[in-house]
Amino acid sequence: MWILNISYSNNYNKVCKILQNKNEITSISKSSSNPINYERNKNSNYIIVKESILTNERNECIGFIDKGNKIKIIKSNNDKKIIAFANTKRISLSKTFSKMKNIPFHILTIGSINSDSIQKIKLKKIYLTFDDGPTQMTKEVLDVLEKNDVKATFFFNAAKGKEDEKIIKEIVNDGHLLALHTYSHDYKKIYKNPKAFIEDLEKNRKNFKDITGYDCRIFRFPGGTNNTVSFSYGGKKVIKNIIKLSKEYGYDYVDWNAFPNDTISKVSTKQYSIIIKQAKWNEETVVLIHVFDRNKSLPNGLDNVIKQLKKQGYTFDTVDNLSTEIKFSPAN
Repeated sequence: MWILNISYSNNYNKVCKILQNKNEITSISKSSSNPINYERNKNSNYIIVKESILTNERNECIGFIDKGNKIKIIKSNNDKKIIAFANTKRISLSKTFSKMKNIPFHILTIGSINSDSIQKIKLKKIYLTFDDGPTQMTKEVLDVLEKNDVKATFFFNAAKGKEDEKIIKEIVNDGHLLALHTYSHDYKKIYKNPKAFIEDLEKNRKNFKDITGYDCRIFRFPGGTNNTVSFSYGGKKVIKNIIKLSKEYGYDYVDWNAFPNDTISKVSTKQYSIIIKQAKWNEETVVLIHVFDRNKSLPNGLDNVIKQLKKQGYTFDTVDNLSTEIKFSPAN
Protein backbone atom coordinates (compact mmCIF):
# COMPACT_ATOMS: atom_id res chain seq x y z
CA MET A 1 0.00 0.00 0.00
CA TRP A 2 1.26 3.42 -0.93
CA ILE A 3 0.52 6.36 1.35
CA LEU A 4 0.38 10.01 0.40
CA ASN A 5 0.90 12.01 3.58
CA ILE A 6 0.44 15.76 3.19
CA SER A 7 2.32 17.49 6.00
CA TYR A 8 1.21 20.59 7.82
CA SER A 9 3.10 23.81 7.17
CA ASN A 10 5.23 24.99 10.05
CA ASN A 11 5.93 28.38 11.54
CA TYR A 12 7.93 28.20 14.74
CA ASN A 13 8.81 31.78 15.41
CA LYS A 14 5.73 33.96 15.86
CA VAL A 15 6.46 34.40 19.56
CA CYS A 16 10.14 35.10 19.02
CA LYS A 17 11.90 38.43 18.62
CA ILE A 18 14.21 38.63 15.63
CA LEU A 19 17.89 39.29 16.14
CA GLN A 20 18.77 42.98 15.88
CA ASN A 21 22.42 42.29 15.22
CA LYS A 22 24.72 39.31 14.98
CA ASN A 23 26.01 39.68 18.55
CA GLU A 24 22.64 39.71 20.27
CA ILE A 25 21.03 36.50 21.54
CA THR A 26 17.34 36.26 20.72
CA SER A 27 14.76 36.69 23.47
CA ILE A 28 12.24 33.86 23.48
CA SER A 29 8.78 34.00 25.02
CA LYS A 30 8.25 31.41 27.75
CA SER A 31 5.06 30.38 26.02
CA SER A 32 6.84 29.30 22.84
CA SER A 33 6.68 25.60 22.06
CA ASN A 34 9.32 23.27 20.72
CA PRO A 35 9.63 23.36 16.92
CA ILE A 36 8.96 19.62 16.61
CA ASN A 37 5.66 18.61 18.15
CA TYR A 38 6.23 14.85 18.37
CA GLU A 39 2.85 14.28 19.99
CA ARG A 40 1.10 16.07 17.13
CA ASN A 41 2.85 13.95 14.53
CA LYS A 42 2.20 10.52 16.02
CA ASN A 43 -1.16 10.06 14.33
CA SER A 44 0.17 11.14 10.94
CA ASN A 45 2.28 7.98 10.85
CA TYR A 46 -0.75 5.71 10.90
CA ILE A 47 -3.86 4.93 8.93
CA ILE A 48 -6.19 5.74 11.79
CA VAL A 49 -9.31 3.81 12.78
CA LYS A 50 -12.29 5.27 10.89
CA GLU A 51 -15.87 6.07 11.91
CA SER A 52 -17.81 6.19 8.61
CA ILE A 53 -17.39 4.64 5.20
CA LEU A 54 -17.95 6.07 1.71
CA THR A 55 -19.13 3.69 -1.01
CA ASN A 56 -19.94 3.84 -4.72
CA GLU A 57 -22.91 2.33 -6.57
CA ARG A 58 -21.23 -1.10 -6.49
CA ASN A 59 -21.01 -0.83 -2.71
CA GLU A 60 -17.24 -0.68 -2.93
CA CYS A 61 -15.38 1.27 -0.27
CA ILE A 62 -13.82 4.39 -1.75
CA GLY A 63 -13.07 6.35 1.40
CA PHE A 64 -13.50 6.93 5.12
CA ILE A 65 -14.44 9.78 7.42
CA ASP A 66 -12.89 9.56 10.87
CA LYS A 67 -13.84 11.15 14.18
CA GLY A 68 -11.58 14.10 13.47
CA ASN A 69 -13.62 15.06 10.37
CA LYS A 70 -10.85 14.00 8.01
CA ILE A 71 -11.72 12.29 4.74
CA LYS A 72 -9.48 9.46 3.60
CA ILE A 73 -10.17 8.93 -0.10
CA ILE A 74 -9.08 5.71 -1.71
CA LYS A 75 -8.63 5.75 -5.47
CA SER A 76 -6.99 3.41 -7.95
CA ASN A 77 -3.80 4.35 -9.71
CA ASN A 78 -2.16 1.64 -11.78
CA ASP A 79 -3.61 -0.98 -9.42
CA LYS A 80 -1.98 0.65 -6.43
CA LYS A 81 -4.04 2.08 -3.59
CA ILE A 82 -3.37 5.66 -2.57
CA ILE A 83 -4.92 7.32 0.45
CA ALA A 84 -5.19 11.11 0.22
CA PHE A 85 -5.92 13.30 3.24
CA ALA A 86 -8.42 16.17 2.97
CA ASN A 87 -9.69 18.48 5.68
CA THR A 88 -13.48 18.75 5.46
CA LYS A 89 -13.45 22.12 7.20
CA ARG A 90 -11.38 23.72 4.45
CA ILE A 91 -12.58 22.17 1.21
CA SER A 92 -15.88 21.18 -0.36
CA LEU A 93 -16.88 17.52 -0.25
CA SER A 94 -18.32 17.73 -3.73
CA LYS A 95 -15.17 19.29 -5.15
CA THR A 96 -13.03 16.66 -3.45
CA PHE A 97 -15.01 13.70 -4.76
CA SER A 98 -15.51 15.17 -8.22
CA LYS A 99 -11.75 14.89 -8.72
CA MET A 100 -12.05 11.11 -8.47
CA LYS A 101 -12.22 9.76 -12.01
CA ASN A 102 -15.27 7.76 -13.06
CA ILE A 103 -17.02 8.26 -9.71
CA PRO A 104 -19.63 11.05 -10.03
CA PHE A 105 -20.48 12.72 -6.74
CA HIS A 106 -24.22 11.95 -6.88
CA ILE A 107 -23.68 8.18 -6.59
CA LEU A 108 -21.68 8.41 -3.36
CA THR A 109 -23.28 7.19 -0.16
CA ILE A 110 -22.13 7.40 3.45
CA GLY A 111 -22.73 4.54 5.84
CA SER A 112 -21.49 3.37 9.21
CA ILE A 113 -18.69 0.89 9.66
CA ASN A 114 -17.32 -1.03 12.58
CA SER A 115 -14.07 0.71 13.50
CA ASP A 116 -12.56 -2.61 14.58
CA SER A 117 -12.73 -3.83 10.98
CA ILE A 118 -10.31 -1.15 9.79
CA GLN A 119 -6.69 -2.10 10.22
CA LYS A 120 -4.29 0.34 11.81
CA ILE A 121 -1.10 0.36 9.73
CA LYS A 122 2.22 1.90 10.77
CA LEU A 123 3.79 3.82 7.93
CA LYS A 124 7.43 3.27 7.04
CA LYS A 125 9.02 6.70 6.87
CA ILE A 126 12.38 7.96 5.69
CA TYR A 127 13.81 11.35 6.56
CA LEU A 128 16.68 12.18 4.22
CA THR A 129 18.95 14.80 5.77
CA PHE A 130 21.96 16.48 4.18
CA ASP A 131 24.79 18.11 6.13
CA ASP A 132 27.66 20.51 5.55
CA GLY A 133 26.40 22.61 2.67
CA PRO A 134 25.88 24.78 0.82
CA THR A 135 28.02 23.18 -1.89
CA GLN A 136 27.83 22.78 -5.65
CA MET A 137 26.84 19.13 -5.08
CA THR A 138 23.68 20.41 -3.40
CA LYS A 139 22.32 21.45 -6.80
CA GLU A 140 22.62 17.90 -8.11
CA VAL A 141 20.99 16.53 -4.97
CA LEU A 142 18.05 18.94 -5.41
CA ASP A 143 17.64 17.73 -9.00
CA VAL A 144 17.44 14.11 -7.84
CA LEU A 145 14.90 14.96 -5.14
CA GLU A 146 12.75 16.90 -7.62
CA LYS A 147 12.84 14.08 -10.14
CA ASN A 148 11.65 11.60 -7.51
CA ASP A 149 9.14 14.01 -5.91
CA VAL A 150 10.79 13.70 -2.48
CA LYS A 151 11.21 16.33 0.24
CA ALA A 152 14.27 16.37 2.49
CA THR A 153 15.98 18.33 5.27
CA PHE A 154 19.18 20.34 4.82
CA PHE A 155 21.28 21.00 7.93
CA PHE A 156 23.48 23.70 6.47
CA ASN A 157 26.03 26.23 7.60
CA ALA A 158 25.82 29.90 6.66
CA ALA A 159 25.70 31.09 3.07
CA LYS A 160 28.85 33.12 2.51
CA GLY A 161 28.47 34.27 -1.08
CA LYS A 162 25.98 34.81 -3.91
CA GLU A 163 26.18 31.20 -5.12
CA ASP A 164 25.55 29.90 -1.61
CA GLU A 165 22.57 32.22 -1.29
CA LYS A 166 21.06 30.91 -4.53
CA ILE A 167 21.31 27.35 -3.22
CA ILE A 168 19.72 28.27 0.11
CA LYS A 169 16.84 30.00 -1.66
CA GLU A 170 16.32 27.02 -3.97
CA ILE A 171 16.05 24.66 -0.98
CA VAL A 172 13.25 26.72 0.52
CA ASN A 173 11.51 27.43 -2.79
CA ASP A 174 11.46 23.71 -3.60
CA GLY A 175 9.59 23.00 -0.36
CA HIS A 176 12.41 21.33 1.57
CA LEU A 177 13.19 22.01 5.22
CA LEU A 178 16.15 24.33 5.77
CA ALA A 179 17.69 23.67 9.18
CA LEU A 180 20.74 24.83 11.13
CA HIS A 181 24.23 23.37 11.52
CA THR A 182 25.87 26.44 13.13
CA TYR A 183 27.30 29.40 11.23
CA SER A 184 30.96 28.44 11.38
CA HIS A 185 31.10 24.65 12.01
CA ASP A 186 34.28 25.51 13.90
CA TYR A 187 34.53 23.01 16.79
CA LYS A 188 37.06 25.13 18.67
CA LYS A 189 34.71 28.09 18.56
CA ILE A 190 31.25 26.58 19.03
CA TYR A 191 32.19 24.05 21.73
CA LYS A 192 34.07 26.53 23.87
CA ASN A 193 30.96 26.99 26.04
CA PRO A 194 27.14 26.88 25.67
CA LYS A 195 26.79 30.62 25.11
CA ALA A 196 29.34 30.53 22.27
CA PHE A 197 27.39 27.71 20.62
CA ILE A 198 24.06 29.55 20.84
CA GLU A 199 25.58 32.76 19.49
CA ASP A 200 26.98 30.89 16.49
CA LEU A 201 23.68 29.08 15.97
CA GLU A 202 21.74 32.34 16.15
CA LYS A 203 24.07 33.82 13.57
CA ASN A 204 23.33 30.84 11.33
CA ARG A 205 19.60 31.32 11.84
CA LYS A 206 19.75 35.06 11.10
CA ASN A 207 21.77 34.41 7.93
CA PHE A 208 19.05 32.10 6.58
CA LYS A 209 16.26 34.43 7.71
CA ASP A 210 17.82 37.38 5.91
CA ILE A 211 18.22 35.39 2.69
CA THR A 212 14.91 33.53 2.54
CA GLY A 213 12.55 35.05 5.08
CA TYR A 214 12.28 31.57 6.60
CA ASP A 215 13.10 31.20 10.29
CA CYS A 216 14.05 27.79 11.62
CA ARG A 217 14.81 26.53 15.13
CA ILE A 218 15.77 22.95 14.31
CA PHE A 219 19.49 22.19 14.33
CA ARG A 220 22.04 19.41 14.27
CA PHE A 221 25.21 19.38 16.35
CA PRO A 222 28.36 19.32 14.20
CA GLY A 223 29.69 15.85 14.89
CA GLY A 224 26.41 14.78 16.48
CA THR A 225 25.21 14.96 20.07
CA ASN A 226 27.51 12.14 21.10
CA ASN A 227 30.75 13.59 19.75
CA THR A 228 33.72 13.61 22.13
CA VAL A 229 35.82 16.11 20.18
CA SER A 230 33.91 18.84 21.98
CA PHE A 231 35.48 17.72 25.27
CA SER A 232 38.80 19.20 24.17
CA TYR A 233 37.30 22.69 24.03
CA GLY A 234 34.47 22.88 26.58
CA GLY A 235 34.84 19.87 28.85
CA LYS A 236 32.79 16.69 29.20
CA LYS A 237 29.54 18.46 30.07
CA VAL A 238 29.57 21.02 27.27
CA ILE A 239 27.08 19.15 25.03
CA LYS A 240 24.67 18.54 27.93
CA ASN A 241 24.83 22.20 28.89
CA ILE A 242 24.30 23.30 25.30
CA ILE A 243 21.20 21.09 25.07
CA LYS A 244 19.79 22.67 28.21
CA LEU A 245 20.45 26.22 27.01
CA SER A 246 19.17 25.56 23.49
CA LYS A 247 15.80 24.46 24.90
CA GLU A 248 15.57 27.74 26.81
CA TYR A 249 16.02 29.55 23.50
CA GLY A 250 13.32 27.53 21.75
CA TYR A 251 15.54 25.19 19.73
CA ASP A 252 15.30 21.46 19.12
CA TYR A 253 17.89 19.16 17.57
CA VAL A 254 17.91 15.95 15.54
CA ASP A 255 20.60 13.29 15.19
CA TRP A 256 20.38 10.24 12.88
CA ASN A 257 20.02 6.45 12.88
CA ALA A 258 21.24 5.64 9.36
CA PHE A 259 24.52 6.63 7.75
CA PRO A 260 26.29 5.36 4.59
CA ASN A 261 29.76 6.27 5.92
CA ASP A 262 30.23 8.88 3.20
CA THR A 263 32.99 10.85 4.92
CA ILE A 264 35.74 8.59 3.58
CA SER A 265 37.90 9.81 0.70
CA LYS A 266 36.09 7.84 -2.02
CA VAL A 267 32.45 6.78 -1.85
CA SER A 268 31.03 4.40 -4.47
CA THR A 269 27.47 4.47 -5.77
CA LYS A 270 26.92 1.04 -4.27
CA GLN A 271 27.87 2.23 -0.79
CA TYR A 272 24.73 4.36 -0.55
CA SER A 273 22.68 1.16 -0.78
CA ILE A 274 23.62 0.54 2.87
CA ILE A 275 20.82 2.98 3.67
CA ILE A 276 18.24 0.50 2.35
CA LYS A 277 19.42 -2.16 4.80
CA GLN A 278 19.65 0.29 7.69
CA ALA A 279 16.07 1.47 7.13
CA LYS A 280 14.78 -1.99 8.11
CA TRP A 281 16.12 -1.51 11.64
CA ASN A 282 13.97 1.50 12.50
CA GLU A 283 10.33 2.55 12.53
CA GLU A 284 11.42 6.03 11.48
CA THR A 285 14.75 6.37 9.71
CA VAL A 286 16.71 9.62 9.73
CA VAL A 287 19.52 9.32 7.18
CA LEU A 288 22.66 11.45 7.42
CA ILE A 289 24.25 12.22 4.04
CA HIS A 290 27.02 14.73 3.37
CA VAL A 291 26.89 16.96 0.28
CA PHE A 292 30.65 17.10 -0.13
CA ASP A 293 31.66 18.10 -3.66
CA ARG A 294 34.11 15.21 -3.71
CA ASN A 295 31.26 12.66 -3.37
CA LYS A 296 30.67 12.43 -7.12
CA SER A 297 28.66 9.21 -6.82
CA LEU A 298 26.04 10.80 -4.56
CA PRO A 299 23.45 11.74 -7.24
CA ASN A 300 23.29 8.23 -8.74
CA GLY A 301 23.51 6.56 -5.35
CA LEU A 302 20.73 8.73 -3.93
CA ASP A 303 18.49 8.19 -6.96
CA ASN A 304 18.83 4.41 -6.63
CA VAL A 305 18.17 4.46 -2.86
CA ILE A 306 15.00 6.54 -3.24
CA LYS A 307 13.62 4.32 -6.00
CA GLN A 308 14.32 1.12 -4.04
CA LEU A 309 12.80 2.46 -0.84
CA LYS A 310 9.68 3.62 -2.67
CA LYS A 311 9.26 0.13 -4.12
CA GLN A 312 9.36 -1.22 -0.57
CA GLY A 313 6.54 1.11 0.50
CA TYR A 314 8.49 3.81 2.30
CA THR A 315 7.34 7.43 2.28
CA PHE A 316 9.63 10.46 2.64
CA ASP A 317 9.24 13.47 4.91
CA THR A 318 11.11 16.30 6.62
CA VAL A 319 12.31 16.05 10.22
CA ASP A 320 9.83 18.60 11.56
CA ASN A 321 7.27 15.82 11.11
CA LEU A 322 9.05 13.19 13.21
CA SER A 323 6.76 11.38 15.65
CA THR A 324 9.63 10.05 17.77
CA GLU A 325 12.80 11.75 18.94
CA ILE A 326 15.93 10.67 17.07
CA LYS A 327 18.63 11.76 19.49
CA PHE A 328 21.88 10.24 20.71
CA SER A 329 22.71 10.10 24.37
CA PRO A 330 25.30 12.85 24.95
CA ALA A 331 28.80 11.43 25.31
CA ASN A 332 30.18 11.24 28.87
